[in-house]
Amino acid sequence: MIRNKLSIALTIFFAGAFASVGMAQSAAAGDHITICHRTGSATNPYVEISPDVEGVIDGHLDHDQTGNGLGGDIIPEFKFKGKTYSKNLSTDFGGVIGADILANGCVSPKSTPTPTPTPPGMTPTPTPDGDHVTICHRTGSATNPYVEISPDVEGVINGHLDHNQIGNGLGGDIIPVFVYQGKTYSKNLDTIIGGVRGADILANHCVVSNQTPTPTPPGMTPTPTPPGMTPTPPVPTPEPGTIVLFGTGLMGLGAAGVRRLFGRNKSEEGSEDQAD
Repeated sequence: MIRNKLSIALTIFFAGAFASVGMAQSAAAGDHITICHRTGSATNPYVEISPDVEGVIDGHLDHDQTGNGLGGDIIPEFKFKGKTYSKNLSTDFGGVIGADILANGCVSPKSTPTPTPTPPGMTPTPTPDGDHVTICHRTGSATNPYVEISPDVEGVINGHLDHNQIGNGLGGDIIPVFVYQGKTYSKNLDTIIGGVRGADILANHCVVSNQTPTPTPPGMTPTPTPPGMTPTPPVPTPEPGTIVLFGTGLMGLGAAGVRRLFGRNKSEEGSEDQAD
């Protein structure tokens, strides 16, 4: 009797153990896991994406977007290389646990998503090799601090994520959220730059909306010539040395004329004396 009870107890124990292990899906390298990725939108807080298992581990387990009170991604339980992973399945989000949001296609069952578009740059889009991502590239100018460019995705990752041009107090490039090879990237979208959020500057084609062009100092803008008027060429002003030389020459000519006049008078007087 005791042996039968012990056998039944062991059977129940091992069955429960195997059942609990079976709850976690096993994943191989390259397999994809469907998760709820946290956005920065209050009305559409999650987007359903399916990065590969390595991307989930490297780029989503530590993603904690908490801008409007809802934190991080919701990730189902899965096993990879003997280790079990999950995130936020039991977390309460506005009265709904994460597992229910995940099961409902990343939409909270308590709320109906509004058609309000997600703010620019906040919804990740899987980006294949060679695709281009439009970013605001930081310049060294105080009046035009950003220029809109569209390098390919590899160029953004290798050359712009670590670009921090902070010469006039505005730091680094502004990069929208995008997914590449299962990993999510972005930069400076929530940073306040000159009183404006980076995401708003990106949506405004990289122009800081509260900046006004620096006025041109007085005297620096050439006055336009009225129609039909030909500008008068400037009259050359002689240099002081030229004036001195010219005056010296006039004095010399005057002296020579006086000497010639006095010589002629003396000659005439001599001729008159001989005639007498």
